[in-house]
Amino acid sequence: MVMDRHGERLAVTLHDDKEQVLPYVALFRTRINPMLEITPCGLIQGESGEYPLHVSFQPSFDKGALLSIIWSSGVVRYVPLYFIPSEEIQNIQHRHVAPPSLNGQILSPIPSH
Repeated sequence: MVMDRHGERLAVTLHDDKEQVLPYVALFRTRINPMLEITPCGLIQGESGEYPLHVSFQPSFDKGALLSIIWSSGVVRYVPLYFIPSEEIQNIQHRHVAPPSLNGQILSPIPSH
């Protein structure tokens, strides 16, 4: 089980009741605040006969999260998960924009006398 650096995507390898690795990786959307929320969002399956040996998220993918999967065949696959992190959305919503000014004077629709 591994979570991306934003805390918004979770990748999980699953095992059956005999501890055999199942041939896919389960993906979840996650939210940590105000309380933990985990929502299923997909499955990634390898080629026939492959099962995941290792999963990890790359630390420097700036368009969401980049999942790396090493399959039992030795193949490495990269799965981009595109999203805007919640933190960035909150920063944009709370950004204070200064009013426009002209020669040091604040522009106003009301003429001053």
